[in-house]
Amino acid sequence: MYTERPSRTRYWDRDTSAEEHLMVSSRRIIVRALRSHIGTIALLVALIVVGTGLHVAQPLLYRSLIDEAIPGKQTRLILQLLAGMALIPILSAVIASYDHYLRLRVGLATSEELRRRAFRTISHGDLLTVETHRTGELVERLTLDAGKVGEVFVGAQLLPLLAKAISFIGVSAAMLALNWRLTLVLFVAYPIAHGIGRRLGSKAGKLDTEAGRVREQGSSYLIEFISGLRTIRACNGHRSEADRWDRWLEDFRRIKSRSGVFHDVARLLVPEFINQVGLVIVFGYGVFEILGDRMTLGTLVAFTAYVPRNYATLRTLLTTHIDAQGAKVSANKLDRIYGIPLERGGAKKLLTSRPGIRVEFDRVAFDFDREGFGVRDLSFTVEPGEFVGIVGPSGVGKSTVIDLILGFHTPHAGAIRLDGEDIVDLDLGSLRDQVGHVSQDVFLWNASIYDNVVYPRDDISLERVRDLVRAAQAHDLVAGLPEGLQTTVGERGHMLSGGERQRLAIVRSLLREPRLLLLDESSSALDALTELQVRRALADVRNGRTMIAVTHLIVSIMHADRVLVIDEGRLVEEGSPADLIEKGELFAELHRAQSLTLARGDAE
Repeated sequence: MYTERPSRTRYWDRDTSAEEHLMVSSRRIIVRALRSHIGTIALLVALIVVGTGLHVAQPLLYRSLIDEAIPGKQTRLILQLLAGMALIPILSAVIASYDHYLRLRVGLATSEELRRRAFRTISHGDLLTVETHRTGELVERLTLDAGKVGEVFVGAQLLPLLAKAISFIGVSAAMLALNWRLTLVLFVAYPIAHGIGRRLGSKAGKLDTEAGRVREQGSSYLIEFISGLRTIRACNGHRSEADRWDRWLEDFRRIKSRSGVFHDVARLLVPEFINQVGLVIVFGYGVFEILGDRMTLGTLVAFTAYVPRNYATLRTLLTTHIDAQGAKVSANKLDRIYGIPLERGGAKKLLTSRPGIRVEFDRVAFDFDREGFGVRDLSFTVEPGEFVGIVGPSGVGKSTVIDLILGFHTPHAGAIRLDGEDIVDLDLGSLRDQVGHVSQDVFLWNASIYDNVVYPRDDISLERVRDLVRAAQAHDLVAGLPEGLQTTVGERGHMLSGGERQRLAIVRSLLREPRLLLLDESSSALDALTELQVRRALADVRNGRTMIAVTHLIVSIMHADRVLVIDEGRLVEEGSPADLIEKGELFAELHRAQSLTLARGDAE
């Protein structure tokens, strides 16, 4: 008895509604991460206050030493002040280390949430939209850009900004207490520095955007290069690819040189220039104050020690504004990922007491924003337990039918019904748990054969796997491998032939105990004898399952109950293979062409 089966896959639409997804942004994620670590941030503030107190106290020790202890020859006070001067840097270092650890925790947590959200969006996003992004681009978003926003901006720039602000307030108060006139003179430099920072920040943002674009091009190219290495060698394309890589290296060197020099000027030269000007003002004003007996030497030394500390805050403010442009660029890129709409799915479960699924297309239309591709006004019905083949010329929409049944795409018009339920109302997890899919381009993880065929489950016995390996005519394949089912197949299964990968995909599909079996050119890489054996094996294990096979190989569906012939996205013929051959139309032409090709091959 077939009943509702629990979904083995956790779909995001069960955790996040479409409305909530539309509200996801980098800024919201950052705010939420900071709120969830409010206790850690409170501890950071406490440490900052203590650290600021230590920074304020140290120059005051200098003043006491110069103005009181040394002139008064107070040996005990001198020793105490020297001990304080030695102890304060040690305490400051301990506080700074713990401060860094706490900031790193918050930054990593922010990056983790950014990456988690981006990963979920890619996993459950509309497939057409996801596939418009280059692979290298998506990898950069999840790795580099999320790290820039979380670990670099939040952990190393935003939270230290809080520390610098508190330090600035404390040091400024001490400077005002020492000499308010001189402090006000120095404060005139701050608005000037802020204006410089805004201008530099705008330029930095443009350079960071351009550098990111060039880097992404390199990442995407490398992925293509490594994936196509066999083709490159077969075409003797080494020189062409080396030249292409050299051009990228030149572009990357040029933009990184410009960006690096600019950031060095903004971070180091400008703040250092302002710092030195400030010291000149302090010494010039202070000397005349001492000569006029309006300031002591100890006060000047203490004030001079405060100036670099306060300008360090200015430097942080300036560089944070500049570096924030890079984080803003990364956040905007992440937001484009978060803006990918989720694949559509409803809440209804696919319930039935039959072993097979009834499939109905009712005037379905779908294209890929390319005229002449996809399906148009397509209507047909596949009854439970029926074996239906779909054939037609290349590029007429045969595989699109499979994608639509799996819910990869939503029809632009018409309706697809499974067991009488509109597919847009069905829970995608419930649907896909009851469908087995074998495609022409089989994907395998860099893991063992067992891990690949039981994916995504891990609770299937080895004996059950062995039974289906034999049923799919893959027993000799597994037996010939050094570690049998535990043999690692390599990245994308490169250690196996195309036919071997397809046989394992059939095993993986059957292990799901599907009620609907979708075969998309599943025998394209099989030799004639193995294809015949697999076809017979599939017939043996059907057990009332509905089976739809898309193929260009007419012989593989000659025993189908019915054949649907599609041309230019429309159903042009329908019937048993024998009836269609007798009609003498498109199916008969395809059959005749393949028969002649096979006959010539045998003759040769």
